Amino acid sequence: MMRAAAIGIVLLPVLTYAEEPPHRTESTPVVDAPAPHIKIVINPEARLSAMPVAALPPPVPCGTAADLSISIVNQGFITAVVEAELVGEVPPGIILDFHPAPLKGVPEEARSLRLTLMTHGPSDLTIAFKVHNISPDLGGRGRIHFLMTCLSGP
Repeated sequence: MMRAAAIGIVLLPVLTYAEEPPHRTESTPVVDAPAPHIKIVINPEARLSAMPVAALPPPVPCGTAADLSISIVNQGFITAVVEAELVGEVPPGIILDFHPAPLKGVPEEARSLRLTLMTHGPSDLTIAFKVHNISPDLGGRGRIHFLMTCLSGP
């Protein structure tokens, strides 16, 4: 009984120290990375799901590309290419630019997708993501749906 109490007393300061937040000096910069617009999760079976996680960027002039940031959480350590395409009834004058390099197999990576709208007014868009040479999710979890618009000229 005495031995167990002595071990508890010895470990108490160690546990207390481990719970304290790390010391920060005034010169340590605080950087808050902006949240990605889209989050893609690839599970261990290489099935992909996509979801919007932040507001879309503000409208840009028509004919100018809007950049959407993407976070890819790679639970399956996949090294294939993630593909994206516009699906459904695609309005005319929409250009999707998404040509990323193959994934590195690390737990999380960042990518960028560019959408260019040529005509003013709201565009109803559906983007389907999938891992190259892997069947897309039958439940539609690899698709995101949103409205986007561009600014008309001056």
